[in-house]
Amino acid sequence: MPLLNPRQKSQGGTFTQVGDEPLSKQVIGVRLPESVYDAVRNLPNRTEWLRRVISEAAQRELMNGESMGESLDARDESML
Repeated sequence: MPLLNPRQKSQGGTFTQVGDEPLSKQVIGVRLPESVYDAVRNLPNRTEWLRRVISEAAQRELMNGESMGESLDARDESML
């Protein structure tokens, strides 16, 4: 069967690993303010851009260079 997506590679599919860590099996969807949606939607590489900025923000704001589980445990303890 021919590839339906012209950008799809014959090996690896459309969703291929970008960095060292594999991509999650689940996806997250969010609704955005219209102006932000329009700006992001018009990016030629929006998927890569969204992955990068969300990953950078999570590293900076949630993980502090630690694994996600360690960071959340420390945050939970600080709320006690």
